[in-house]
Order: sequence, then structure tokens, then C-alpha cells
Amino acid sequence: MAVGFLTTGVWLLVIRTPLRGLSLVRIWATVGIALGLLSAGGSLLVSRFVDSPWASVTASVAVDALVLGVMVGRVRHLTWLRGELARLDRPETRGAAAAALLDWLDRERPGPGEPRWGEYATVALVASRKLLAGGRAKDAERILLGLSDAELENKERAIRANNLAVCYLHQEDPARAREALELAPSLVADPATADMLQSTEAFVQVLEGNPRGALHAVGEAPTGGTGETSLTDDVVRSHCYAALDDAGRAREVAVRIRDRHGREALGNLIAPRGPATDVALELMKRSDGPYR
Repeated sequence: MAVGFLTTGVWLLVIRTPLRGLSLVRIWATVGIALGLLSAGGSLLVSRFVDSPWASVTASVAVDALVLGVMVGRVRHLTWLRGELARLDRPETRGAAAAALLDWLDRERPGPGEPRWGEYATVALVASRKLLAGGRAKDAERILLGLSDAELENKERAIRANNLAVCYLHQEDPARAREALELAPSLVADPATADMLQSTEAFVQVLEGNPRGALHAVGEAPTGGTGETSLTDDVVRSHCYAALDDAGRAREVAVRIRDRHGREALGNLIAPRGPATDVALELMKRSDGPYR
């Protein structure tokens, strides 16, 4: 078992991979124990047939090397995926990262019933969200259409439906957005995901010409949050007020979006285009001097 701990520690120091969610000590201990047990099992198996301590040591090291090789390959693979997803956040690397991830998703798409759907769906859904934020709705749509609802869990199906609806909103096609939302499960187990769907549903109502219904869905009072759903709700509110000819409140909400989420967040009022788009464009132009 000592060989398992030693080799695991050495390899983790060599590859220097940021494994989120687990501390280095826990990874070292967990994999070390696993390798130690495998090494011990290999040694015992060999010792039953070969009366030589060197044979047992050789078997132990061989098992360690094999498992470590698999582990290192897996860690590097996950690190590459994480890196490409991070590159989608930067305009200067977004195009190359999108091409790399689209290629990977095309090549690695699992067959029906394969256990790899969990990882594949996670990468696809995160990539689609980041691509939408970067204005690449067509790439996001291509990724989402490559997912099969039959292979997704309840939350994943809801996120796919939501992101697909947002794709069509970016393409100024509220009818298809409505159809996409209908793909979501009737009951969504995750509350945050259910709230996200409700916000997107309200956005669709605005572009369908029903601002009062949309405003009723999100409420007039902001929640005070800073997350994605809070941002979408304020975007809907601003569009609703603009559609109801209340330019003052539409601008007030747009200013709140800028102050809470940053100036770039006004882009959510510009695309998909809606009644408050001109308000956002006017605020975007006020880049000099203090905001008022």
C-alpha cells in the first residue's frame, strides 16, 4: 500500500492538475488506498503461484503503473475540457474553443444507454450556455439538438429545453422558443432550474406581445439576487415596461441591470431584440463620465 501512496503523490505533483471539489490530501488518500489495495491483491495473487518476493513487488508496481496511467489520462482529459469551456468566456479564444468542443462533442457522442451520457450532457449544457452568452446561438443550437432527452435526467432535460428556447429567442423566433419550452418536464425537481424556465417563459411572452402576462410571471419587485435568473427577470421587466409605454421604469430597470451585473449585461436587452433594446443601446453609449 505504501507504493500506492508514494506513486500517487508523485504523479499528482508532476501533473499539477486543479481537481476542483476535492482537496489534494483527499485525492491522494483515496487513490492511494485504491492503488494500495490493488497492489496488495496483485501481490497476493502472484505469491500463490510464484515463491519470490521480487515477483510480488513487480506485480504491485505493474498494477500501480497501469491504474495510474488510466488516472492520469482521465485527469488530463477532464482538464482539457475544463480549459476549453473556460476559453469560451473570452472573446479572443471563443471561436477556437467552440470549434474544438463541437468537434469533441461530434466524436464522443455516446450511443443509446451508454453510461458516458452524464459527462457528455454536462459538457454540452455548460458549453451551450457559454456560447449563448457569447452570442453564438447557432453553435449552441447545434450542440443542444445533439442531445437526446431519453438519455437525460429531469434537471438536464429542463436545462436543455430552456437553453434551446433561448437559442430561438436570439434568432427572434418566439414560436420555436415556445415549442422548445414544451420539451421541458412538466415537473422540474430542481427549484433553481424551475425558476430559470419560468423566467424564459416570461421572456417568450414579452416577444409574443403579452407584456402584462410576462410582468405578472416575474413580478414587479426585484428579488435582490445577482444570479442568472435574477438578470433574466430584470431583462423581462425592462422589456415589459417599454412595451407598456413606461419608458422611465424601463430605463430604471436597465440601469439596475448595469449596476448589479455590469455594463456588458445590457447586451441581454439588445439580443434578443425587444421593446427595451433602444433603452439599452442608449445606456451603452454613455460610456464617458459618471452614470446617471
